[in-house]
Amino acid sequence: MTSFYYTREPGADGQILTADGVAPGKTLDKLLSRERPSLRAALEIGSALADILSIALEDGMVHGDIDPTFVKVDERGSVHLEGFGTPRSTMAPEGTSDRPPVDMYGLGRVLHAMLTPGGLGRMPADPDGHDDHVVNRVLEMDFAQVKGKRWVDDVRRFLCTILAWRPEERPAPLDAANVLASVAGSCPGEGVEAWAKRVHSLSQSRSVLPPTGLPEPEALGGPVQLGAPLRTGPVRKAPSSKGESTMAWSRDKIAAMLAEQDAEEEELPPPRAASPRSSEPRRDPPPARPPEHYSEPPRMEAPRQEPVRPPEPYRAEPRRPEPEARKEPVRPAISQIDDDPFADPEPKGSGLKIGVVVAVVFFVLCGGFLALGGGWVALSNLGSGSTGSTEKPPTTGGTDPENPQQTPPSTGGEAASAPTPADAPAPAP
Repeated sequence: MTSFYYTREPGADGQILTADGVAPGKTLDKLLSRERPSLRAALEIGSALADILSIALEDGMVHGDIDPTFVKVDERGSVHLEGFGTPRSTMAPEGTSDRPPVDMYGLGRVLHAMLTPGGLGRMPADPDGHDDHVVNRVLEMDFAQVKGKRWVDDVRRFLCTILAWRPEERPAPLDAANVLASVAGSCPGEGVEAWAKRVHSLSQSRSVLPPTGLPEPEALGGPVQLGAPLRTGPVRKAPSSKGESTMAWSRDKIAAMLAEQDAEEEELPPPRAASPRSSEPRRDPPPARPPEHYSEPPRMEAPRQEPVRPPEPYRAEPRRPEPEARKEPVRPAISQIDDDPFADPEPKGSGLKIGVVVAVVFFVLCGGFLALGGGWVALSNLGSGSTGSTEKPPTTGGTDPENPQQTPPSTGGEAASAPTPADAPAPAP
């Protein structure tokens, strides 16, 4: 199969065309060695390549190994991707070059080459290590021209998905074309057309000229390009310019991402440009000369001033303590309320307890008085018996002459116990 290339014309209404042979313009790796594009121009080149990959997907074509050596940019700003129709080996992690996600991985490599001075380096062979390496490389991309924009982090995450390890995580070419074109429109700076025109003029001015004095080489003829390159395929409009979108990245979603307010940053005023004479040493102006009729004014003596005496030191008098004011004792106010509503209520049964205590005290007092009275009487009787009473001797027999009827007490023995009848005869003499 003959090798051919796709071309994306510049501008929002640029078209897609195909042609056989070699594409016009300079390869991107040579242009990058002369001057790097601005962020806007780099994103426009990436969007043009995504448009080409979207049309190639419709045609069932896969490039297999996209890198800056297969990308060309001419003086008009058209982007060309050549090398289709030739089997190639891929740098993608999956290792197969016949699947469309392989070309998306190549688009990520081209974007990284335009936005960073160094290459991707050696990629790890495991999924996690590979994706972490990609994140670190994407963070190195130069987004200084849009510093403070809130959507910068979203754009970086999108670029990480283009270089993802798993093919199913990479976006579709149409989504990449829409996102990159929309973000490029929000970036300041020159576009791809102005950058391509300038970088091609730099290459022509740096070409080696023949030495002076030698005749110029005669033009012997050769292939001359007349007009535009030969078009071997249909001319189609770029998908991003037609407003096409997918479910993942619709136009509304991209517009909402870019419509967020930018972060406010305080910018210092630019430094004032130095005048061309500022590098010269500063010279003082010469002293002014007095005029010829100038006469020196008379000198005036200053008035004599008496020496200023320092003020006497201040002596503070001892402060006497002030007598304390007599404070009258505060008398509590007499309450006009007989029954205090806030007083604690008396416990039940307090009256009965008081009555019992009073009765006990009464009986104790009464018993005490009685005991004292009895003691006093006993002491009185004891004292009277020991001093005034006389004992009478017991009667041994006979009768009391004063009381003849009284029976004499018994003296002992059985005779005493037997009564003597009154009518018994008296014993014989």
